[in-house]
Amino acid sequence: MASSYQSPSDINFQENLWEGQSTIFTRGHQGSEALRLAAFRCLKHHMASVSFMEEIKSRKFEPLPEKRSLGTAWDAMKAVVVDVENLTKAVATRFDELNKQLTHEREEYDKACKQLESDHNSIKKKRADHISLVEKKKHSYENAFKDWDQTEGEYQKALTGGDQKVIQKLMKASTSKNGSKNQAEADYAKAVKDCNVVETEYDNTEMRILITFEELETKRINVIKEKLSALWTEWTTYLTTMSQYSQQGLATAQTIDTHADLVGFATESRTGKGHAPHQVFHACQRTHGPNVATSTSMSQPQQQQQPQSAALSSSSSQRMVVVAAYDFTAQEQTEITITAGEEISVEKPDNGQGWTFVRKKDGSEGFVPTNHIMEVTPEQHQQMLGQSTQLDPEPAAAPPLAETGGGQPATALYDYAAGGEGEMSLTAGETITVVPGDDPDWILATNSTGQSGYVPLSFIQLS
Repeated sequence: MASSYQSPSDINFQENLWEGQSTIFTRGHQGSEALRLAAFRCLKHHMASVSFMEEIKSRKFEPLPEKRSLGTAWDAMKAVVVDVENLTKAVATRFDELNKQLTHEREEYDKACKQLESDHNSIKKKRADHISLVEKKKHSYENAFKDWDQTEGEYQKALTGGDQKVIQKLMKASTSKNGSKNQAEADYAKAVKDCNVVETEYDNTEMRILITFEELETKRINVIKEKLSALWTEWTTYLTTMSQYSQQGLATAQTIDTHADLVGFATESRTGKGHAPHQVFHACQRTHGPNVATSTSMSQPQQQQQPQSAALSSSSSQRMVVVAAYDFTAQEQTEITITAGEEISVEKPDNGQGWTFVRKKDGSEGFVPTNHIMEVTPEQHQQMLGQSTQLDPEPAAAPPLAETGGGQPATALYDYAAGGEGEMSLTAGETITVVPGDDPDWILATNSTGQSGYVPLSFIQLS
């Protein structure tokens, strides 16, 4: 095989591994697994980046009526968020490229290793067949020689005074057996010659396998080294840029001059220069709860627009599943072992201690580190498992409680204090009525006094 690869003198593959070809092929399987793990690492970074990008895209910046320092800072913040989204998208694309490159390298590596193993098995069988043939020809030659030698001895003995007819018979038999002996000897010699040719071919093939595998291993290790370096560079650049964006956001916020804005507004009103007509703006989507705007705080046009926005939100929403991001082995009786890629369900959210109580598909429950689980789409989950599947249709969103006139009974699992407009407080153990919706984290509920509001879905249990 023509190659520019030069083996380092201190490796000595040929000297140390000549009789250990099985060790070579075992190492090949291990090398394939190492490439798979490196590709899987890049895939998880890609999925995490995509998830973060989607999270950033959901943080909408609605326009503000003020156009002084507050409005300017608000618009600048929006531009920073767009930059973060674009940067995250670029990073996700890079991780996806690294994953595809490593997957391709693994396929090529596997193909080459399988070919080497096939070559080894083929020449090994060919060598064994020729050695077996040599043994057979040797045995045939030895028998033919022994048969001729015995007949020749009887013939020589008969010459010293035996019957002429017996002598003639023995001479003919000796001549015939001598011919068989000579033919067996020639066949044996040819088998030995052919076997020696195959032995040379065997030595050359095994030597080529060793050199080729050494080259493959060198390339594989360098590929992983290169991709890990690229992965680390991407993360370092990404975090450095994100730090700069954070500093930029802080500096932007500090440009807000509350006093100047108030003086400007008051002066503008007093001098009668006028200002923009009064507008009603609904609250932007919050990261800690559902997006809720009461009918009393909206103008009539906005009330008509709300169903359309809800429909858009419903059409763009996507079901998510919780899976194990990394392997975790339970150390205590209250913990549970999980495997990377395994689908689980969160029974009790993290209370700030860094642990989440989860349930596995087999019904077993226990605590796992919160940073060992992640939320992904079904497509991403199947990609983690190396599979593809047809997604089930998403369930249709239920109508609001006011329209249905009813709902599904549920029980509050924990106390909850409302954290914003549109939310409702809960007391552990109280019975409520809920209406399922599209939001994966919040649900509309009504208590026994008739009060309605959104509550965290993880804080209730459906009856």
